[in-house]
Amino acid sequence: MINNLNKSQKDATKFTIETNKKILDYLPFENKNDIEDANANKEKDFPADIIYGKENNIVMNFKQFNFLNTEKVPETVNPSLWRQSQLVNKQALFKVTDDIYQVRNIDLSNITFIRGKTGWVVIDTMTSTETADAALKLINETLSEKLQLKDKTRVSTVIITHSHVDHFGGIKALLNEKDVIENKVEYIAPAGFSEEALSENILAGNVMSRRASYMYGNLIDINAKGGVGCGLGLATSQGTITFMEPNKLIDEKSAKVTHTVDGVKVVYLMAEETEAPAEMLFYFPDHKAICLSEDINHTLHNTLTMRGAKVRNPAKWSRVIDEVIQLWGNEAQYSFGSHHWPQFGNASVVKQLNTQRNLYKYINDQTLRLANQGLTMHEIAEKFVLPDSLAKEFTNRGYYGNLKHNVRATYQLYQGWWDGNPSNYDPHTPTEEAKKYVEMIGEEKILESAHKAFENGDYRWAATLTNKLVFANPKNQNARYLGADALEQLGYQAESGAVRNYYLTGAKELRDGTPNNANSPTTISSDIINGMSTEMFLDYMAVHLNPAKIGEEEFTFNLNISDNAQIKTENSNFLIAVQSGVLLYWKDKKDPNANGNINISKSQFKELFINKDSVKKIQKNMDINYVGDKQKLITFLGAFEKSEFWFPIVEPKIEKKTKGY
Repeated sequence: MINNLNKSQKDATKFTIETNKKILDYLPFENKNDIEDANANKEKDFPADIIYGKENNIVMNFKQFNFLNTEKVPETVNPSLWRQSQLVNKQALFKVTDDIYQVRNIDLSNITFIRGKTGWVVIDTMTSTETADAALKLINETLSEKLQLKDKTRVSTVIITHSHVDHFGGIKALLNEKDVIENKVEYIAPAGFSEEALSENILAGNVMSRRASYMYGNLIDINAKGGVGCGLGLATSQGTITFMEPNKLIDEKSAKVTHTVDGVKVVYLMAEETEAPAEMLFYFPDHKAICLSEDINHTLHNTLTMRGAKVRNPAKWSRVIDEVIQLWGNEAQYSFGSHHWPQFGNASVVKQLNTQRNLYKYINDQTLRLANQGLTMHEIAEKFVLPDSLAKEFTNRGYYGNLKHNVRATYQLYQGWWDGNPSNYDPHTPTEEAKKYVEMIGEEKILESAHKAFENGDYRWAATLTNKLVFANPKNQNARYLGADALEQLGYQAESGAVRNYYLTGAKELRDGTPNNANSPTTISSDIINGMSTEMFLDYMAVHLNPAKIGEEEFTFNLNISDNAQIKTENSNFLIAVQSGVLLYWKDKKDPNANGNINISKSQFKELFINKDSVKKIQKNMDINYVGDKQKLITFLGAFEKSEFWFPIVEPKIEKKTKGY
């Protein structure tokens, strides 16, 4: 019987130390170019250690990352990741070239300011209004005298590179929505931005946010045995996420001409289905500077993010980078992105573009080559090796993405999740499979085998075996502790900050259990909800309908949405129905025999669905105009369920038994 297991964090084992030393010996750590570029042209350090919100809540805490300033690499951190974390731990205002500035590392993403004729042309807004506001204050206060600004320069234009929340969430700190609607300022985004930005954060928002709590290390301590950043940056800010409809969209047709925004010339390049479903890059010819968006970074990015999203296309990603080279590679002297630091000089600009183009193309082509030879997804990932010409470039290392993960994602893109083996076509659930293994082998025998694997440094196998035990019997504390120890060592070895966070969060939850914290790090803000069209909101409702609560009962309602808000009005008619447990809707359609007619504002309708107390209000004659079968409406609204945020990941979920049909 194994008795020396406990819930405490452990030091790095000899196997982890040896693994990390191999990375130290393999990569050219003597190359200091990135260190020089990341520190170049600093105008002013960010003046505070902490950014607070209106209610004195902590939005970003940079002080907790001070331990990264030590030169010696801890044994519990991959030395390559340690180097990357030090490079992104520089909160400051930097100059890229004349009239182009960036505030970096006060949020997960950068914010870029270009001096226009009447104000700042801003690229991306970071995640929250608090960090965006802090960045605007920093640049205005720092450059007011140097640039002879008459007053604090206003924001004349905002350009959003793509549809991820860390690039648009701070918009309402920079622009007034009324000014946008009245076209007094320009708010520019790629075509499809609103649909993709809202749908990604809403339809699968709960599960994505829960997994993001793993990926970004929201639940683990920040120290040498915990989080050291996520490779793309230090952390996501925990502030106010806002959303606003752009007043100008760029598509394939409009991208082919040179635009002028507040006196600044810009040429766009569409990049859909690369790092984001709606994305674009652009070039400033007068400045000879390329905005790389998030398609070219100082890391291998994700072709399938660990938080969950649609698989990205590495072949198209590579083609877009090549198009950047062909369009602007001959003359560009600077390139800068939504994350990390710029490149200075044409040679450096083109080298990074070439290197990352070849990286994504290699992943795509060689995954398919091996798949065509009959290797399965996991076999390809295990066998896959980059050539030194790609692998030894720091800009290609997996600080955020992960090579094996991306190879598996590429296989999934072309072949799906199944490996073609009929034995794997319809597997048992993890819990049922685990119980069968335990029944066949026995808990003690599996635990002994897992412990032996751990002692031999095979932490992957130790994690696999203990995972079977935990899913068969979540109360097996020794299995939980040993599994946590195995995940912890894998985290210490990980070069990807996101992978490290995932392993270490898994270890924490095995030791301490699934949290039940009211402050869930979700991207589903009230502003995101309010920004949704009625069609989007009905889609959102549809994925929360629990058929077991209504059985075969059918519903039809005529819905008239009328919104007389000062800024935006909407008057729309919908026929909504439930048939066979499916929510359907049709715009501009009406059924004279419907169960009821709902006349309501868009905001009231959303409140009716989101706030379950609204059902009680209906029973007490809630102030909405409803004519029809009131019980039908109450039953209909009661069929929607709220997603549980803190669902378990490293242990089985105890399902509530509901009557199906």
